[in-house]
Amino acid sequence: WVARPMNGENGYFRTGRFKKASNSNFCMNFANRVERTLIRLVHAHSQVRDGSPVFIDPAEEDVLYHQALTEELAKDSRVKAAGNIRIGEVILMCDSDTRV
Repeated sequence: WVARPMNGENGYFRTGRFKKASNSNFCMNFANRVERTLIRLVHAHSQVRDGSPVFIDPAEEDVLYHQALTEELAKDSRVKAAGNIRIGEVILMCDSDTRV
């Protein structure tokens, strides 16, 4: 999950007329920042060693993902996030009034 701050809180102002689009854009932009950091970390981790490419397994990727998420959260105190926020096939948008 990812949550943006309330409008007017901590220097964040929601611009535009559409609340759900604003929420979605904020969260997707943060997820994309985490993904770029993850790609950088994976690339650094999987450099060629001794002439052979080094591949990472899913467990190593998970460790690097959590490192990327932690790095990005440290850069922006307005964002609250936890778990796997990578964008996949389904995006679930929940507001305070959403019932699941």
